[in-house]
Amino acid sequence: MVIFFSVDTTGTSDDLFTVFDYKRLLNSVEQHIKNELNPTCVTAYYNPSTNKGCIILYTDQGYYDDLQDLDFPNGSDILTVKFQIN
Repeated sequence: MVIFFSVDTTGTSDDLFTVFDYKRLLNSVEQHIKNELNPTCVTAYYNPSTNKGCIILYTDQGYYDDLQDLDFPNGSDILTVKFQIN
């Protein structure tokens, strides 16, 4: 199953700044998916230039139609990860 996502910011910054920020974001997204959907394996990818990411997960479960957005703190900003399940 593939889940797509984008990142919205509610602070003053429009994007993430460092490799560390990106790694924290991807780790948080993967952990969120593990907690919500309980897959056997999950890997997240993100392209900051297009603000699009995808999560590849392997699960024995059926189709999921609802996944809560994830608020991700980044310094003084709060980034919201919005998931789109196809």
